[in-house]
Amino acid sequence: MKTIDKSFVQRALKDQRGQVLPLVALGMVLFMGMAGMTIDVGQAYIVRSQLQSAANAAALASATSVYQGPTAVLLAAVPLSASQYDASGNTSPSTIASDITAGTTVSKGANYSPRLPGVTTTATTTCVTATLAGTTCANSHTDQNVVRITESASVPTFFMRVFGINSLSVGATATAYPNGTVTPYNIAIILDATPSMNQTDSNCGGVSAEQCALNGIRQLMSTIDPCANLSLGSCAVTSSNALVRISLFSFPNVSASVSSSGTVTGDVTKDYTCGGTPQGQPYTLPVQPPSTGAAATAGYSPIKYTHSGSSTYTATYQVTPVGAGNADANGFFSDYFNTAYPSNMYPSSILSEETGYGTTNGCLTQPNTNYGSSTGNGSNAGVTYFAGAIYAAQAALQAEKMLSDSITGLSSKNVIIFVSDGQANTYYGQFPPATSTESTTSSLGEGGITTNTYSTTKNLINSTYGVYPDWHDPCQQAMMAAQYAVKNGTIVYGVAYGSETYGCTDNTVVTNTTAYNETFSSASAILPCTTIENIAQDWKHFYREGSALDCDTAAMAAYHNAGLNSLNGIFGSIGTSLGPGARLISNTTN
Repeated sequence: MKTIDKSFVQRALKDQRGQVLPLVALGMVLFMGMAGMTIDVGQAYIVRSQLQSAANAAALASATSVYQGPTAVLLAAVPLSASQYDASGNTSPSTIASDITAGTTVSKGANYSPRLPGVTTTATTTCVTATLAGTTCANSHTDQNVVRITESASVPTFFMRVFGINSLSVGATATAYPNGTVTPYNIAIILDATPSMNQTDSNCGGVSAEQCALNGIRQLMSTIDPCANLSLGSCAVTSSNALVRISLFSFPNVSASVSSSGTVTGDVTKDYTCGGTPQGQPYTLPVQPPSTGAAATAGYSPIKYTHSGSSTYTATYQVTPVGAGNADANGFFSDYFNTAYPSNMYPSSILSEETGYGTTNGCLTQPNTNYGSSTGNGSNAGVTYFAGAIYAAQAALQAEKMLSDSITGLSSKNVIIFVSDGQANTYYGQFPPATSTESTTSSLGEGGITTNTYSTTKNLINSTYGVYPDWHDPCQQAMMAAQYAVKNGTIVYGVAYGSETYGCTDNTVVTNTTAYNETFSSASAILPCTTIENIAQDWKHFYREGSALDCDTAAMAAYHNAGLNSLNGIFGSIGTSLGPGARLISNTTN
Protein backbone atom coordinates (compact mmCIF):
# COMPACT_ATOMS: atom_id res chain seq x y z
CA MET A 1 0.00 0.00 0.00
CA LYS A 2 2.77 2.39 0.83
CA THR A 3 4.42 1.47 -2.41
CA ILE A 4 1.32 2.36 -4.36
CA ASP A 5 0.93 5.74 -2.57
CA LYS A 6 4.54 6.61 -3.16
CA SER A 7 4.26 5.76 -6.82
CA PHE A 8 1.16 8.00 -7.22
CA VAL A 9 2.78 10.93 -5.52
CA GLN A 10 5.90 10.57 -7.62
CA ARG A 11 3.87 10.42 -10.77
CA ALA A 12 1.82 13.47 -9.76
CA LEU A 13 4.94 15.46 -9.03
CA LYS A 14 6.50 14.52 -12.33
CA ASP A 15 3.34 15.16 -14.38
CA GLN A 16 3.73 18.57 -16.32
CA ARG A 17 0.33 18.54 -17.97
CA GLY A 18 -1.68 21.85 -17.32
CA GLN A 19 1.28 23.94 -16.15
CA VAL A 20 1.12 26.02 -19.33
CA LEU A 21 -2.26 27.43 -18.30
CA PRO A 22 -0.83 30.17 -16.04
CA LEU A 23 1.55 31.15 -18.79
CA VAL A 24 -1.29 31.25 -21.27
CA ALA A 25 -3.35 33.33 -18.90
CA LEU A 26 -0.48 35.75 -18.37
CA GLY A 27 0.22 35.88 -22.11
CA MET A 28 -3.42 36.56 -22.84
CA VAL A 29 -3.35 39.50 -20.45
CA LEU A 30 -0.22 40.90 -22.08
CA PHE A 31 -1.58 40.27 -25.58
CA MET A 32 -4.88 41.93 -24.77
CA GLY A 33 -3.00 44.81 -23.15
CA MET A 34 -0.85 45.31 -26.24
CA ALA A 35 -3.87 45.02 -28.53
CA GLY A 36 -5.77 47.43 -26.33
CA MET A 37 -2.87 49.83 -26.29
CA THR A 38 -2.72 49.66 -30.07
CA ILE A 39 -6.42 50.40 -30.31
CA ASP A 40 -6.29 53.25 -27.78
CA VAL A 41 -3.16 54.79 -29.31
CA GLY A 42 -4.62 54.34 -32.78
CA GLN A 43 -7.73 56.16 -31.66
CA ALA A 44 -5.54 58.95 -30.29
CA TYR A 45 -3.78 59.23 -33.65
CA ILE A 46 -7.13 59.47 -35.40
CA VAL A 47 -8.20 62.22 -33.03
CA ARG A 48 -4.91 64.04 -33.58
CA SER A 49 -5.43 63.89 -37.33
CA GLN A 50 -8.88 65.38 -36.87
CA LEU A 51 -7.43 68.07 -34.62
CA GLN A 52 -4.79 68.92 -37.23
CA SER A 53 -7.49 69.38 -39.84
CA ALA A 54 -9.41 71.55 -37.40
CA ALA A 55 -6.30 73.59 -36.59
CA ASN A 56 -5.53 74.08 -40.29
CA ALA A 57 -9.07 75.23 -40.97
CA ALA A 58 -9.11 77.58 -37.98
CA ALA A 59 -5.73 79.09 -38.90
CA LEU A 60 -6.77 79.72 -42.49
CA ALA A 61 -10.11 81.15 -41.37
CA SER A 62 -8.57 83.56 -38.86
CA ALA A 63 -5.39 84.62 -40.71
CA THR A 64 -7.16 87.43 -42.55
CA SER A 65 -8.19 88.86 -39.15
CA VAL A 66 -4.62 89.13 -37.86
CA TYR A 67 -4.48 92.90 -38.38
CA GLN A 68 -7.84 93.43 -36.67
CA GLY A 69 -6.54 92.46 -33.25
CA PRO A 70 -6.60 89.42 -30.92
CA THR A 71 -10.36 89.40 -30.32
CA ALA A 72 -11.13 89.27 -34.04
CA VAL A 73 -8.65 86.41 -34.46
CA LEU A 74 -10.20 84.45 -31.60
CA LEU A 75 -13.70 84.83 -32.96
CA ALA A 76 -12.60 83.91 -36.48
CA ALA A 77 -10.73 80.86 -35.22
CA VAL A 78 -13.74 79.54 -33.30
CA PRO A 79 -16.83 80.93 -35.02
CA LEU A 80 -20.20 80.02 -33.54
CA SER A 81 -23.44 79.84 -35.45
CA ALA A 82 -26.77 80.89 -33.98
CA SER A 83 -27.41 77.34 -32.80
CA GLN A 84 -24.00 76.89 -31.20
CA TYR A 85 -22.82 77.95 -27.79
CA ASP A 86 -19.68 78.33 -25.79
CA ALA A 87 -18.96 76.28 -22.68
CA SER A 88 -21.14 78.55 -20.55
CA GLY A 89 -24.07 78.55 -22.95
CA ASN A 90 -23.38 82.06 -24.24
CA THR A 91 -23.70 83.26 -27.84
CA SER A 92 -22.54 86.87 -27.37
CA PRO A 93 -19.33 87.39 -29.41
CA SER A 94 -17.74 89.50 -26.67
CA THR A 95 -18.53 86.86 -24.03
CA ILE A 96 -17.24 84.08 -26.25
CA ALA A 97 -14.02 85.97 -26.92
CA SER A 98 -13.62 86.58 -23.21
CA ASP A 99 -14.18 82.89 -22.46
CA ILE A 100 -11.63 81.82 -25.06
CA THR A 101 -9.10 84.35 -23.79
CA ALA A 102 -9.57 82.97 -20.28
CA GLY A 103 -8.89 79.47 -21.54
CA THR A 104 -12.46 78.24 -21.33
CA THR A 105 -13.17 75.25 -23.55
CA VAL A 106 -15.48 76.14 -26.42
CA SER A 107 -17.45 72.95 -26.58
CA LYS A 108 -19.62 73.65 -29.59
CA GLY A 109 -17.58 75.86 -31.84
CA ALA A 110 -16.67 75.25 -35.46
CA ASN A 111 -14.48 72.35 -34.35
CA TYR A 112 -17.10 70.68 -32.18
CA SER A 113 -17.61 66.95 -32.68
CA PRO A 114 -19.29 64.45 -30.37
CA ARG A 115 -16.29 62.19 -30.98
CA LEU A 116 -13.92 64.91 -29.73
CA PRO A 117 -15.10 65.88 -26.26
CA GLY A 118 -13.26 68.59 -24.43
CA VAL A 119 -11.49 70.24 -27.37
CA THR A 120 -9.72 73.47 -26.43
CA THR A 121 -8.72 76.04 -29.03
CA THR A 122 -5.89 78.48 -28.37
CA ALA A 123 -5.26 81.30 -30.85
CA THR A 124 -2.16 83.48 -30.71
CA THR A 125 -0.62 86.04 -33.05
CA THR A 126 3.05 86.74 -33.65
CA CYS A 127 5.39 88.49 -36.07
CA VAL A 128 7.36 86.34 -38.51
CA THR A 129 10.14 88.07 -40.42
CA ALA A 130 10.06 85.49 -43.23
CA THR A 131 6.69 86.84 -44.39
CA LEU A 132 7.93 90.43 -44.63
CA ALA A 133 9.22 91.90 -47.89
CA GLY A 134 12.80 93.02 -47.33
CA THR A 135 12.58 94.13 -43.70
CA THR A 136 12.38 92.59 -40.23
CA CYS A 137 9.83 92.40 -37.44
CA ALA A 138 12.05 94.64 -35.31
CA ASN A 139 12.17 97.29 -38.01
CA SER A 140 8.44 97.13 -38.72
CA HIS A 141 7.48 97.89 -35.11
CA THR A 142 6.56 94.22 -34.57
CA ASP A 143 2.96 94.31 -35.82
CA GLN A 144 1.62 90.77 -35.62
CA ASN A 145 1.37 89.18 -39.08
CA VAL A 146 0.66 85.46 -38.59
CA VAL A 147 -1.87 83.41 -36.63
CA ARG A 148 -0.99 80.25 -34.72
CA ILE A 149 -3.79 77.88 -33.69
CA THR A 150 -3.39 75.02 -31.20
CA GLU A 151 -6.12 72.42 -30.77
CA SER A 152 -5.91 70.07 -27.78
CA ALA A 153 -8.13 67.30 -26.45
CA SER A 154 -8.17 64.49 -23.92
CA VAL A 155 -9.01 61.12 -25.48
CA PRO A 156 -10.50 58.57 -23.02
CA THR A 157 -9.01 55.07 -23.14
CA PHE A 158 -10.71 51.69 -22.82
CA PHE A 159 -8.12 48.91 -22.66
CA MET A 160 -5.31 51.00 -21.18
CA ARG A 161 -7.38 51.61 -18.09
CA VAL A 162 -6.12 48.21 -16.96
CA PHE A 163 -2.72 49.88 -16.53
CA GLY A 164 -4.17 52.94 -14.83
CA ILE A 165 -4.10 55.14 -17.96
CA ASN A 166 -7.58 56.64 -18.26
CA SER A 167 -6.92 59.16 -21.07
CA LEU A 168 -4.35 60.34 -23.62
CA SER A 169 -3.62 64.02 -24.28
CA VAL A 170 -3.26 64.95 -27.94
CA GLY A 171 -2.84 68.23 -29.79
CA ALA A 172 -2.09 69.86 -33.13
CA THR A 173 -0.78 73.28 -34.21
CA ALA A 174 -1.15 75.22 -37.47
CA THR A 175 0.30 78.58 -38.53
CA ALA A 176 -1.07 80.74 -41.35
CA TYR A 177 -0.58 84.20 -42.80
CA PRO A 178 -2.70 86.24 -45.22
CA ASN A 179 -1.75 85.57 -48.81
CA GLY A 180 -3.98 84.53 -51.64
CA THR A 181 -5.68 85.24 -54.90
CA VAL A 182 -8.16 88.03 -55.30
CA THR A 183 -10.85 89.31 -57.60
CA PRO A 184 -9.42 91.50 -60.39
CA TYR A 185 -8.05 94.82 -59.12
CA ASN A 186 -6.34 97.79 -60.72
CA ILE A 187 -4.45 99.53 -57.91
CA ALA A 188 -2.98 103.04 -57.99
CA ILE A 189 -0.75 103.78 -54.99
CA ILE A 190 -0.15 107.48 -54.34
CA LEU A 191 2.84 108.23 -52.12
CA ASP A 192 3.77 111.60 -50.69
CA ALA A 193 7.26 112.48 -51.93
CA THR A 194 7.57 115.96 -50.42
CA PRO A 195 10.36 117.09 -48.04
CA SER A 196 8.40 116.17 -44.91
CA MET A 197 8.89 112.50 -45.86
CA ASN A 198 12.66 112.92 -45.43
CA GLN A 199 12.27 112.86 -41.65
CA THR A 200 13.69 109.82 -39.84
CA ASP A 201 11.11 107.40 -38.45
CA SER A 202 12.45 105.92 -35.22
CA ASN A 203 9.63 103.38 -35.24
CA CYS A 204 10.79 102.00 -38.58
CA GLY A 205 14.38 100.99 -37.94
CA GLY A 206 15.69 104.55 -38.23
CA VAL A 207 15.05 104.92 -41.97
CA SER A 208 13.31 107.91 -43.54
CA ALA A 209 9.53 108.12 -43.60
CA GLU A 210 9.71 107.71 -47.38
CA GLN A 211 11.67 104.45 -47.10
CA CYS A 212 9.32 103.19 -44.42
CA ALA A 213 6.35 103.88 -46.68
CA LEU A 214 8.07 101.99 -49.51
CA ASN A 215 8.56 99.05 -47.11
CA GLY A 216 4.82 99.04 -46.50
CA ILE A 217 4.02 99.12 -50.21
CA ARG A 218 6.27 96.10 -50.71
CA GLN A 219 4.39 94.33 -47.93
CA LEU A 220 1.13 94.93 -49.79
CA MET A 221 2.58 93.57 -53.03
CA SER A 222 4.06 90.49 -51.35
CA THR A 223 0.67 89.77 -49.76
CA ILE A 224 -1.38 89.78 -52.96
CA ASP A 225 -0.70 87.13 -55.58
CA PRO A 226 -1.67 88.75 -58.90
CA CYS A 227 -1.91 85.45 -60.75
CA ALA A 228 -5.23 83.66 -61.22
CA ASN A 229 -3.33 80.36 -61.58
CA LEU A 230 -1.41 79.78 -58.35
CA SER A 231 0.66 77.04 -59.97
CA LEU A 232 2.45 79.74 -61.98
CA GLY A 233 5.36 81.47 -60.31
CA SER A 234 4.54 84.83 -61.91
CA CYS A 235 2.38 86.40 -64.58
CA ALA A 236 2.87 89.19 -67.12
CA VAL A 237 0.53 92.18 -67.12
CA THR A 238 -0.45 91.41 -70.72
CA SER A 239 -1.62 87.92 -69.72
CA SER A 240 -5.23 87.03 -69.02
CA ASN A 241 -3.84 85.28 -65.94
CA ALA A 242 -2.93 88.64 -64.35
CA LEU A 243 -5.72 89.71 -62.04
CA VAL A 244 -3.90 92.44 -60.10
CA ARG A 245 -2.21 95.41 -61.79
CA ILE A 246 -0.37 98.08 -59.80
CA SER A 247 0.99 101.51 -60.68
CA LEU A 248 2.81 104.02 -58.49
CA PHE A 249 2.14 107.78 -58.33
CA SER A 250 3.81 110.50 -56.29
CA PHE A 251 3.70 114.25 -55.80
CA PRO A 252 5.01 116.78 -56.70
CA ASN A 253 4.93 115.75 -60.32
CA VAL A 254 8.25 115.47 -62.16
CA SER A 255 9.44 116.38 -65.63
CA ALA A 256 8.87 113.89 -68.43
CA SER A 257 8.45 113.68 -72.17
CA VAL A 258 7.17 111.21 -74.72
CA SER A 259 9.40 109.77 -77.44
CA SER A 260 8.27 109.22 -81.00
CA SER A 261 7.60 105.58 -80.11
CA GLY A 262 5.29 106.59 -77.26
CA THR A 263 7.74 105.80 -74.46
CA VAL A 264 7.82 108.20 -71.52
CA THR A 265 11.30 109.58 -70.97
CA GLY A 266 12.86 112.51 -69.15
CA ASP A 267 13.57 113.19 -65.50
CA VAL A 268 10.95 110.70 -64.31
CA THR A 269 13.19 107.84 -65.45
CA LYS A 270 15.39 108.56 -62.42
CA ASP A 271 12.58 107.17 -60.28
CA TYR A 272 12.90 103.70 -61.79
CA THR A 273 16.60 103.59 -62.70
CA CYS A 274 17.87 105.04 -59.41
CA GLY A 275 19.53 107.70 -61.54
CA GLY A 276 19.35 110.57 -59.09
CA THR A 277 16.85 113.13 -57.82
CA PRO A 278 14.25 114.27 -60.37
CA GLN A 279 13.28 117.91 -60.77
CA GLY A 280 9.92 118.86 -59.27
CA GLN A 281 7.49 120.73 -61.50
CA PRO A 282 4.43 122.95 -60.93
CA TYR A 283 1.28 121.25 -59.71
CA THR A 284 -1.24 120.65 -62.46
CA LEU A 285 -4.53 118.90 -63.00
CA PRO A 286 -4.75 116.05 -65.53
CA VAL A 287 -7.54 115.63 -68.02
CA GLN A 288 -10.30 113.30 -66.87
CA PRO A 289 -11.17 111.15 -69.91
CA PRO A 290 -14.70 109.89 -70.50
CA SER A 291 -15.51 106.66 -68.72
CA THR A 292 -16.79 104.77 -71.76
CA GLY A 293 -16.10 104.46 -75.45
CA ALA A 294 -12.88 104.58 -77.43
CA ALA A 295 -12.06 108.04 -76.11
CA ALA A 296 -11.86 106.65 -72.57
CA THR A 297 -8.55 104.95 -73.34
CA ALA A 298 -7.38 107.34 -76.02
CA GLY A 299 -8.00 110.30 -73.73
CA TYR A 300 -5.55 109.10 -71.09
CA SER A 301 -1.90 110.10 -71.24
CA PRO A 302 0.72 109.73 -68.50
CA ILE A 303 1.86 113.25 -69.42
CA LYS A 304 -0.33 115.54 -67.40
CA TYR A 305 0.82 119.03 -68.33
CA THR A 306 2.75 120.86 -71.01
CA HIS A 307 4.12 124.36 -70.43
CA SER A 308 5.60 126.39 -73.25
CA GLY A 309 6.35 129.71 -71.65
CA SER A 310 9.92 130.79 -70.99
CA SER A 311 10.93 127.12 -71.11
CA THR A 312 9.34 123.99 -72.47
CA TYR A 313 8.80 120.92 -70.31
CA THR A 314 6.21 118.28 -69.53
CA ALA A 315 5.39 116.63 -66.22
CA THR A 316 3.77 113.52 -64.78
CA TYR A 317 2.58 112.23 -61.39
CA GLN A 318 2.88 108.62 -62.54
CA VAL A 319 6.37 107.31 -61.76
CA THR A 320 5.82 103.87 -63.34
CA PRO A 321 5.19 105.28 -66.82
CA VAL A 322 4.24 103.74 -70.11
CA GLY A 323 7.07 102.03 -71.97
CA ALA A 324 9.14 101.22 -68.89
CA GLY A 325 10.12 97.56 -68.45
CA ASN A 326 7.12 95.25 -68.37
CA ALA A 327 4.52 97.99 -67.93
CA ASP A 328 1.36 97.87 -70.00
CA ALA A 329 0.00 100.72 -72.11
CA ASN A 330 -1.12 102.61 -68.99
CA GLY A 331 1.96 102.10 -66.81
CA PHE A 332 0.64 99.21 -64.66
CA PHE A 333 2.63 96.11 -63.61
CA SER A 334 1.85 92.53 -62.57
CA ASP A 335 5.40 91.14 -62.62
CA TYR A 336 6.33 92.23 -59.09
CA PHE A 337 5.27 88.88 -57.60
CA ASN A 338 7.23 85.65 -58.04
CA THR A 339 7.00 82.60 -55.78
CA ALA A 340 10.58 81.60 -56.65
CA TYR A 341 11.99 84.49 -54.59
CA PRO A 342 11.94 85.30 -50.85
CA SER A 343 8.81 87.10 -49.74
CA ASN A 344 7.37 86.44 -53.23
CA MET A 345 8.99 89.64 -54.61
CA TYR A 346 10.63 89.58 -58.06
CA PRO A 347 13.75 91.76 -57.73
CA SER A 348 14.01 92.62 -61.44
CA SER A 349 10.55 94.18 -61.66
CA ILE A 350 10.68 97.97 -62.03
CA LEU A 351 7.90 98.22 -59.47
CA SER A 352 9.90 96.09 -57.00
CA GLU A 353 13.05 98.15 -57.57
CA GLU A 354 11.20 101.42 -57.26
CA THR A 355 9.84 100.40 -53.88
CA GLY A 356 13.24 99.15 -52.68
CA TYR A 357 13.30 95.39 -53.13
CA GLY A 358 16.39 93.74 -54.56
CA THR A 359 19.66 95.62 -54.93
CA THR A 360 18.20 99.08 -54.36
CA ASN A 361 16.95 100.93 -51.31
CA GLY A 362 14.03 102.28 -53.30
CA CYS A 363 14.46 104.51 -56.30
CA LEU A 364 11.56 106.82 -55.49
CA THR A 365 13.12 109.89 -53.86
CA GLN A 366 11.91 113.30 -52.81
CA PRO A 367 12.04 115.61 -55.86
CA ASN A 368 14.08 118.77 -55.92
CA THR A 369 11.37 121.27 -54.97
CA ASN A 370 13.35 124.40 -55.76
CA TYR A 371 11.48 125.23 -58.93
CA GLY A 372 13.51 128.38 -59.50
CA SER A 373 12.39 130.79 -62.20
CA SER A 374 10.56 128.20 -64.30
CA THR A 375 7.25 129.20 -62.70
CA GLY A 376 7.74 132.93 -62.84
CA ASN A 377 7.15 133.07 -59.07
CA GLY A 378 9.91 132.77 -56.53
CA SER A 379 7.99 131.37 -53.56
CA ASN A 380 8.87 127.88 -52.31
CA ALA A 381 7.40 128.29 -48.84
CA GLY A 382 4.94 125.44 -49.30
CA VAL A 383 5.32 122.41 -51.56
CA THR A 384 2.46 119.97 -50.92
CA TYR A 385 -0.70 119.73 -53.01
CA PHE A 386 -2.24 116.34 -53.74
CA ALA A 387 -5.57 116.80 -55.53
CA GLY A 388 -3.76 116.64 -58.88
CA ALA A 389 -2.17 113.27 -58.06
CA ILE A 390 -5.57 111.83 -57.09
CA TYR A 391 -7.10 112.96 -60.37
CA ALA A 392 -4.09 111.55 -62.24
CA ALA A 393 -4.54 108.17 -60.58
CA GLN A 394 -8.25 108.17 -61.33
CA ALA A 395 -7.64 108.95 -65.00
CA ALA A 396 -5.11 106.12 -65.26
CA LEU A 397 -7.44 103.68 -63.50
CA GLN A 398 -10.31 104.44 -65.87
CA ALA A 399 -8.09 103.59 -68.82
CA GLU A 400 -6.61 100.53 -67.10
CA LYS A 401 -9.99 99.06 -66.23
CA MET A 402 -11.00 99.06 -69.88
CA LEU A 403 -7.69 97.46 -70.86
CA SER A 404 -7.59 94.80 -68.12
CA ASP A 405 -11.25 93.85 -68.57
CA SER A 406 -10.67 93.34 -72.30
CA ILE A 407 -7.70 91.06 -71.56
CA THR A 408 -9.16 88.95 -68.75
CA GLY A 409 -12.82 89.00 -69.76
CA LEU A 410 -13.64 89.86 -66.14
CA SER A 411 -14.93 93.00 -64.46
CA SER A 412 -12.13 94.54 -62.39
CA LYS A 413 -12.35 97.02 -59.53
CA ASN A 414 -10.31 100.21 -59.30
CA VAL A 415 -8.47 101.08 -56.08
CA ILE A 416 -6.58 104.16 -54.90
CA ILE A 417 -4.33 103.91 -51.83
CA PHE A 418 -3.31 107.38 -50.69
CA VAL A 419 -0.40 107.71 -48.21
CA SER A 420 0.56 111.10 -46.78
CA ASP A 421 0.81 113.17 -43.62
CA GLY A 422 -2.00 115.29 -45.07
CA GLN A 423 -0.16 118.57 -44.68
CA ALA A 424 -1.25 120.52 -47.78
CA ASN A 425 0.67 123.78 -47.55
CA THR A 426 1.43 124.85 -51.10
CA TYR A 427 1.41 128.44 -52.37
CA TYR A 428 0.77 130.00 -55.74
CA GLY A 429 4.47 129.73 -56.61
CA GLN A 430 4.00 125.97 -57.12
CA PHE A 431 1.35 126.39 -59.83
CA PRO A 432 1.69 127.27 -63.52
CA PRO A 433 2.61 130.94 -63.90
CA ALA A 434 0.03 133.48 -64.92
CA THR A 435 2.04 134.17 -68.05
CA SER A 436 1.69 130.63 -69.39
CA THR A 437 -0.81 129.67 -72.07
CA GLU A 438 -2.53 127.37 -69.57
CA SER A 439 -3.48 130.08 -67.09
CA THR A 440 -4.19 133.78 -66.72
CA THR A 441 -3.87 136.10 -63.77
CA SER A 442 -6.69 135.63 -61.28
CA SER A 443 -8.63 138.45 -59.70
CA LEU A 444 -6.20 138.20 -56.81
CA GLY A 445 -3.24 138.81 -59.10
CA GLU A 446 -1.29 135.88 -57.61
CA GLY A 447 -1.12 133.43 -60.46
CA GLY A 448 -4.24 131.55 -59.39
CA ILE A 449 -5.83 129.82 -62.37
CA THR A 450 -9.08 131.04 -63.88
CA THR A 451 -8.78 129.14 -67.16
CA ASN A 452 -6.98 125.89 -67.86
CA THR A 453 -7.06 124.00 -71.13
CA TYR A 454 -6.37 120.81 -69.20
CA SER A 455 -9.41 121.03 -66.92
CA THR A 456 -13.06 121.98 -67.04
CA THR A 457 -13.70 120.98 -63.42
CA LYS A 458 -14.86 123.81 -61.19
CA ASN A 459 -13.58 124.17 -57.66
CA LEU A 460 -16.08 121.85 -55.97
CA ILE A 461 -15.95 123.71 -52.68
CA ASN A 462 -16.77 127.09 -54.09
CA SER A 463 -16.28 128.53 -57.57
CA THR A 464 -14.91 131.83 -56.26
CA TYR A 465 -11.35 130.85 -57.10
CA GLY A 466 -12.03 129.44 -60.56
CA VAL A 467 -11.06 125.99 -61.75
CA TYR A 468 -8.49 123.50 -60.49
CA PRO A 469 -5.70 123.50 -59.68
CA ASP A 470 -5.71 126.35 -57.20
CA TRP A 471 -3.59 127.03 -54.15
CA HIS A 472 -6.61 128.11 -52.13
CA ASP A 473 -8.24 125.42 -49.94
CA PRO A 474 -5.84 122.61 -50.95
CA CYS A 475 -7.11 120.17 -48.32
CA GLN A 476 -10.74 120.53 -49.39
CA GLN A 477 -9.71 120.10 -53.02
CA ALA A 478 -8.07 116.77 -52.13
CA MET A 479 -11.22 115.61 -50.34
CA MET A 480 -13.27 116.54 -53.38
CA ALA A 481 -10.87 114.76 -55.73
CA ALA A 482 -11.21 111.56 -53.68
CA GLN A 483 -14.99 111.88 -53.64
CA TYR A 484 -14.90 112.30 -57.40
CA ALA A 485 -13.02 109.01 -57.65
CA VAL A 486 -15.47 107.24 -55.34
CA LYS A 487 -18.39 108.60 -57.36
CA ASN A 488 -16.83 106.97 -60.41
CA GLY A 489 -16.64 103.56 -58.74
CA THR A 490 -13.11 103.62 -57.31
CA ILE A 491 -12.38 102.22 -53.84
CA VAL A 492 -10.30 104.85 -52.00
CA TYR A 493 -8.09 104.09 -48.97
CA GLY A 494 -6.59 106.91 -46.91
CA VAL A 495 -3.48 106.24 -44.79
CA ALA A 496 -2.47 108.98 -42.33
CA TYR A 497 1.27 108.70 -41.72
CA GLY A 498 2.84 111.08 -39.22
CA SER A 499 0.07 113.65 -39.57
CA GLU A 500 0.86 116.96 -37.90
CA THR A 501 -1.55 119.20 -36.02
CA TYR A 502 -1.25 121.97 -38.62
CA GLY A 503 -0.63 122.35 -42.32
CA CYS A 504 -3.92 122.92 -44.19
CA THR A 505 -3.17 126.51 -45.13
CA ASP A 506 -5.49 129.18 -46.50
CA ASN A 507 -8.70 127.34 -45.66
CA THR A 508 -11.01 130.27 -46.27
CA VAL A 509 -13.98 128.33 -47.64
CA VAL A 510 -15.60 125.28 -46.00
CA THR A 511 -19.02 125.23 -47.64
CA ASN A 512 -19.85 121.81 -49.07
CA THR A 513 -22.98 119.73 -49.41
CA THR A 514 -21.17 116.38 -49.37
CA ALA A 515 -21.18 114.45 -46.10
CA TYR A 516 -17.67 113.96 -44.69
CA ASN A 517 -16.42 111.03 -42.60
CA GLU A 518 -14.98 113.51 -40.11
CA THR A 519 -17.16 116.61 -40.07
CA PHE A 520 -15.84 120.13 -39.56
CA SER A 521 -17.58 123.43 -39.15
CA SER A 522 -14.73 125.92 -39.45
CA ALA A 523 -11.50 126.40 -41.33
CA SER A 524 -9.47 125.90 -38.14
CA ALA A 525 -10.94 122.39 -37.78
CA ILE A 526 -9.51 121.21 -41.11
CA LEU A 527 -6.37 119.42 -39.99
CA PRO A 528 -4.04 117.06 -41.87
CA CYS A 529 -5.53 113.92 -40.32
CA THR A 530 -9.03 115.25 -40.92
CA THR A 531 -8.07 115.56 -44.58
CA ILE A 532 -6.90 111.93 -44.82
CA GLU A 533 -10.01 110.76 -42.97
CA ASN A 534 -12.14 112.48 -45.60
CA ILE A 535 -10.03 111.26 -48.51
CA ALA A 536 -10.86 107.69 -47.43
CA GLN A 537 -14.26 106.72 -48.77
CA ASP A 538 -15.43 105.63 -45.30
CA TRP A 539 -14.05 104.63 -41.90
CA LYS A 540 -13.47 101.06 -43.05
CA HIS A 541 -10.98 102.37 -45.60
CA PHE A 542 -9.15 104.78 -43.27
CA TYR A 543 -5.95 103.85 -41.42
CA ARG A 544 -3.87 105.78 -38.92
CA GLU A 545 -0.19 104.97 -38.43
CA GLY A 546 0.84 105.16 -34.79
CA SER A 547 2.46 108.60 -34.96
CA ALA A 548 -0.42 110.32 -36.80
CA LEU A 549 -2.02 112.97 -34.58
CA ASP A 550 -5.59 114.20 -34.15
CA CYS A 551 -7.20 111.19 -35.82
CA ASP A 552 -10.53 109.66 -34.86
CA THR A 553 -9.31 106.18 -33.91
CA ALA A 554 -12.60 105.20 -32.28
CA ALA A 555 -14.51 105.37 -35.56
CA MET A 556 -11.77 103.47 -37.36
CA ALA A 557 -11.49 100.81 -34.65
CA ALA A 558 -14.97 99.55 -35.45
CA TYR A 559 -13.52 98.03 -38.62
CA HIS A 560 -9.89 97.21 -37.90
CA ASN A 561 -7.32 97.32 -35.15
CA ALA A 562 -6.69 100.91 -34.06
CA GLY A 563 -3.44 99.77 -32.51
CA LEU A 564 -1.61 99.07 -35.77
CA ASN A 565 1.83 100.48 -35.15
CA SER A 566 3.48 100.36 -38.55
CA LEU A 567 2.89 100.95 -42.23
CA ASN A 568 3.79 97.28 -42.77
CA GLY A 569 0.86 96.30 -40.61
CA ILE A 570 -1.46 98.80 -42.29
CA PHE A 571 -0.55 97.68 -45.80
CA GLY A 572 -0.83 94.07 -44.68
CA SER A 573 -4.34 94.84 -43.45
CA ILE A 574 -5.22 96.51 -46.76
CA GLY A 575 -3.87 93.46 -48.55
CA THR A 576 -6.11 91.15 -46.53
CA SER A 577 -9.13 93.32 -47.30
CA LEU A 578 -8.39 93.01 -51.03
CA GLY A 579 -7.13 89.43 -51.01
CA PRO A 580 -9.21 87.25 -48.66
CA GLY A 581 -6.99 84.20 -49.07
CA ALA A 582 -4.49 82.75 -46.59
CA ARG A 583 -1.81 80.07 -46.66
CA LEU A 584 -0.29 77.71 -44.13
CA ILE A 585 3.39 77.96 -43.23
CA SER A 586 5.67 75.86 -41.03
CA ASN A 587 5.13 76.24 -37.30
CA THR A 588 8.88 76.76 -36.90
CA THR A 589 9.12 79.66 -39.39
CA ASN A 590 10.88 82.66 -37.83
